[in-house]
Amino acid sequence: MEKVMSGKRNDGNIMMPLIKLRNGHINGVPLTQLQSLKLAVLMWGEKYDGHGGTVKYRDKWAERCEGDGWTKWGDKWDEHFDPNANGVKQGETWWEGKYEERWNRTWGERHNGSGWVHKYGKASSGEHWDTHVEQETWYERFPHFGFYHCYDNTLRLREVQSQMPSDSYE
Repeated sequence: MEKVMSGKRNDGNIMMPLIKLRNGHINGVPLTQLQSLKLAVLMWGEKYDGHGGTVKYRDKWAERCEGDGWTKWGDKWDEHFDPNANGVKQGETWWEGKYEERWNRTWGERHNGSGWVHKYGKASSGEHWDTHVEQETWYERFPHFGFYHCYDNTLRLREVQSQMPSDSYE
């Protein structure tokens, strides 16, 4: 039996699977070697409007058993830009210890195409910043990859022999 952890986000984009459970193995590793890892999830996505506007995001998190409790951690970021290089990049990194101690840091950048970027953020430790820096805006206005780009960069994957699918999927 094979189960792939994936799903759909509220916006309809498919979350990319990170964990594949098959016959007592996770991604080919025997489950006994990974018994302390409860969950690891990665979601990412990119949208291009065809005119230079983009939306990109990534979200990952995991949990691990550490004797008498679970440690959890993760980070996420997203960016939204219009065709004129106006946009926002923002993110968060977080951690929760096995005794419910917590830490996080959030950050953001506002870009308006002027050559100056507003950078701001704060952390649960008390760290904070709010500044403007002289910096050009960079983001990917159009997709930087396609089928042939992926195909040309998968030499080992192309060497794998094709297998006939089993007649039942669970």
